[in-house]
Amino acid sequence: MLSAKAGPMNGGPRGSGGRRRGVCSMGTNTTNFRRECTPMVEHSDWTLVGQEARATRDLRPRFKELMKPLHWKTPQSIRFDERVELFDSSVPPEWRDKVFAVMALAPQHTFIVSTVFPERMRAYLSHPNTPVDIGLAAMQIVMDDLASNPGSTLGKGITLKATDINPGALTRWPLPNVWLGVAVRRQTDADVGIPRLLHTPAAVRFVICEPLLGPVNLDLGWNNDLARWDGQGRELPLRRIDWVIVGGETGRDARPMHPDWVRSLRDQCAAADVPFWFTQWGEFIPAHVEDDPEYAGGRAFNDPTGGRASPCIRIPKKLPRAKETIRLMEPGERTKRTVMLDRDTIAVRAGAAKAGRLLDGVEHNGRPEGV
Repeated sequence: MLSAKAGPMNGGPRGSGGRRRGVCSMGTNTTNFRRECTPMVEHSDWTLVGQEARATRDLRPRFKELMKPLHWKTPQSIRFDERVELFDSSVPPEWRDKVFAVMALAPQHTFIVSTVFPERMRAYLSHPNTPVDIGLAAMQIVMDDLASNPGSTLGKGITLKATDINPGALTRWPLPNVWLGVAVRRQTDADVGIPRLLHTPAAVRFVICEPLLGPVNLDLGWNNDLARWDGQGRELPLRRIDWVIVGGETGRDARPMHPDWVRSLRDQCAAADVPFWFTQWGEFIPAHVEDDPEYAGGRAFNDPTGGRASPCIRIPKKLPRAKETIRLMEPGERTKRTVMLDRDTIAVRAGAAKAGRLLDGVEHNGRPEGV
C-alpha cells in the first residue's frame, strides 16, 4: 500500500467529525514549510460572512487574494489551512476550476491539498472534462492579466495548449505541482478515503492523520485491482501512498493520542520506505507509568510539566466522618489534566508547545522530494 516516491480560501466547516469550525485560509503552514513563520492568512479564496452565513455555508470569492501566488517568483511549498475544504458541496465547480487554474499557472510552487471528502475529489479530478475546464479558467486568468499588464508572461509555454477540440487543455495532467491527500483520523476514515485517493489522478498522494484519534493500519490489501482506465482510454498504473503525516489534536476540547498509534504508523512507513512526518503531540503528551512503592497506589510517572506523580484519583466521602480514599486510575478515566490511556500510559495536558514533537526522543521530518 505504501511506497516511496523519489522524485483559497476562508472556508466553510470541514466535515467528517472535525471539531474546528469557522474562518479559514489558504496558506503555508507556519512551521516546516518554506514560508516558515509567515502564515498567509490573507491569501484566501472565499470567506464566511457572519454567524448566519457560517450556518448556511454562504461563501464569497476572494479571487484577488488567490492570484497572489502567481507573482511569487521564489518557489514555495503552499499548504491549504487544515480547515479549508476545497471539495465541500457548497463550493461551486467554477470556483474550484479557478483554484486549480492558479495552481497550473504557478508551476514554481508546490500546492499541498487535503480533503475530508475523498469521493468528491476523485470524481472531480477523474472527470474527462476537468482538465479542459481548468485550462479554460487558466486561459481566462492569462487574458485578464494581459489586459492589465501587456508585458505579462503568465502561463507562457508552461501549462496550456489550445486545439479545436480542447481549446483550454493542459499540457500535463495530473498537475505535477499539486499534491493531494485525504484526512484520516481513525481506521474507518482510512477504509473509505484511501481507496478513493488511490483512484484520484495526482502527482503525489498523501495521508494526513491529524488529529489521529485511533489506531490506523495502512496495509490492508488496497492494492488489489487498482489499475483503472482514465477518461481518455489509457490504463492507469498502480497507485501508492507517497507520504504520511501524523499529529495530535490541539484546543480546549483536544483528545489525547496514544503513542502506540503513532509508533505503528512510523513503523509501517519505515517498512515501506515512505516518508513519515510527525508534526506534534498536540495538547497532551504521553508518559510511562511504572511501579513505584513510594507513591500512592504503588505506581508513578514522570510528569512532563515537572516532578513525579501517582496516577490516582480521589474518591469522594460518602459520609461526613468517613475518610477520603484514593485509588489508581482505570484506562479511560481522566482528571482535569490527565487521561489514563492504558495501564502503563497516561496522557498529561501540557500544551502543544511544551508537548513538542519528539517520538521516542526522535524528530521525524520525512517528506517527499521537493518539499
